[in-house]
Amino acid sequence: MPSQYRDFTFESAGRWRFYRNTALQVTAPLAPLASESPITHLLSERQEIAASQHSRVCRAMLSNGGEALSVYLKGMAFKSPRDAIKQQLGKSRAMKAFEAEQLLQSLGFTTPTTLLTGWRQRFLFKDNFFTLSVALSDYADLYTAVAQLEKQSHLQKRAFIEQFAEIIARLHRQNIGHGDLRAGNVMCRYSEGWQFAFIDNERTRQYAKLPESIRIKNLVQLNLLISPLIAKADRQRFFNRYSTLCYGQSNTELLGKVIDKTRKRLKIMLLKKKIETSDLWL
Repeated sequence: MPSQYRDFTFESAGRWRFYRNTALQVTAPLAPLASESPITHLLSERQEIAASQHSRVCRAMLSNGGEALSVYLKGMAFKSPRDAIKQQLGKSRAMKAFEAEQLLQSLGFTTPTTLLTGWRQRFLFKDNFFTLSVALSDYADLYTAVAQLEKQSHLQKRAFIEQFAEIIARLHRQNIGHGDLRAGNVMCRYSEGWQFAFIDNERTRQYAKLPESIRIKNLVQLNLLISPLIAKADRQRFFNRYSTLCYGQSNTELLGKVIDKTRKRLKIMLLKKKIETSDLWL
């Protein structure tokens, strides 16, 4: 693990070890209680946000050099004893997400900017991993963006689908596979065209050559977005644009694999009662 990343310094406070963005300018010292991350005591207006079983997320405000910033603080717990061992021997989930963010930003993709990320060190044992990042301004997740398409014209809806296909194609052409490309991890906003950002990047990575299994996984994850506003023709338009940019033509073999796996996933979701029979669009 590098001792320093560009625009970051490696610091410590009590039992905590962390990488600090040089843009983070707080007046009070980062001297937390042993049970809290080194920034918690400086946050105000904290609001808990729904998160996965092994994570805890809150949205809050932070005074940064006199500027009020909306931030997210994410704490990550061990998923299992095996996971605890893995994170002692290798990179933590927080550091993997941080490095993926650095990679994506270096290639021109948008992600939240990390201000602070690290862990608690008790003798040789690391625990209580955390990340503090700046909230994306004026972005909404893909679920919300799709729901708002009802207010858009046919041409506006088509532009949204095609521009979204273009960003996913660009991601895959860079041989990057997103670890969890569900709709909640894609953020969108409109500003002279659609702009997209990627969050929850702890399993995002760049390959020498993107494996087909990862490509299919990402496309299926997006295909599981269920909305009456997204017709089969819209999904086909997305794939046609994506396929043309990645392969120069429509890749019918890939389409067949994506459809087959999507169908299987939808059936599993139905059995688990996560969706209704009326949601089986395929």
